Amino acid sequence: MRVVTVFGSSSVREGTPEWMEAYELGKEIAKAGLVLCNGGFGGTMEAACRGAKEMGGKTIGIITSFVDADKPNPYLDEVIYVPTYLERIERLIERGDAYVVLKGSVGTFSEFFLLWCLIYIGRVERKPVVLMGRGWRRVIGVIREEMLVTDTQFDLLSFAETPKEAVRLILSRL
Repeated sequence: MRVVTVFGSSSVREGTPEWMEAYELGKEIAKAGLVLCNGGFGGTMEAACRGAKEMGGKTIGIITSFVDADKPNPYLDEVIYVPTYLERIERLIERGDAYVVLKGSVGTFSEFFLLWCLIYIGRVERKPVVLMGRGWRRVIGVIREEMLVTDTQFDLLSFAETPKEAVRLILSRL
């Protein structure tokens, strides 16, 4: 089965728009017959896993210990433990046949920028990378204007405003 790795925030709380968006994304991934993979903790990771499980989908969490309080969310079918944060990112990237990046903070940025770079330099096979949510167009727009990023690099990215649109983009490119 094809795997969609989802990157997002662990600090998002249930009931917020960001949580609901991740939950709906999980549902759409499962409805499409795809496996959902993410970092396995709370926030958008738990929301996406919960949505996928409620639709009968399969979920994978790749976990490392940041602090003793970090525990896998209860909606994971498979939990893979790795020793370091960098290995966690590496495994999340390796597992994915496609990627969705949600609104997040520095952790999400580190995952996304490393993924983008590895695809660009050819260390990771070119696969769909979907930036989901309205904010991404503005963020990438500023990067495009202010940094030394080429059109070729920007062409590696797709944008979606809704979970349905994100999954539709992925399915069209797999």
